[in-house]
Amino acid sequence: LDEARIKPISGSDIIVGNILGGFATGLAKGLLVAGLLWAMALWLDLPLPFHPANLGAYLLYLLPGSIVFNCIGTVVGTWFRKPDHIAQSMTIIVTPLLYLGGLFFPIQAFPPHVQALLEPLPTTALFEGGRQALLAGTLNPVYLASVWAMAAVAFALAVW
Repeated sequence: LDEARIKPISGSDIIVGNILGGFATGLAKGLLVAGLLWAMALWLDLPLPFHPANLGAYLLYLLPGSIVFNCIGTVVGTWFRKPDHIAQSMTIIVTPLLYLGGLFFPIQAFPPHVQALLEPLPTTALFEGGRQALLAGTLNPVYLASVWAMAAVAFALAVW
């Protein structure tokens, strides 16, 4: 961060560079893992759980999700000076949002009264919307608007 501060570029340029670099790295890793899983599925004669045409819809959730988490990481990294504090904040805030937002399983696995509490979480729109896009090829307009709004807010906070 100190090296970025002395460069003659704006804060938004730094954040955009971080977002694009992080997204490109994550996309490359994801494509590598997906390619290996696809090859294994073909080798074992297993059906794919999604149609490859759904990847475009999934990308509409993946990009703002990358923006949100990259920008939140930037904000946390600039607010907290010690690496221990950064790790603790991620453990306390982000980990519950990942599990409760439906990253590893749909929120429909929870009882209905708990689902009502989980629906407003920001990660729910990202993970549930992404799951619907990838598996069914459908776009939920409420979830899509929510994740792009989260990305805009996170970007504004990171630039600030």
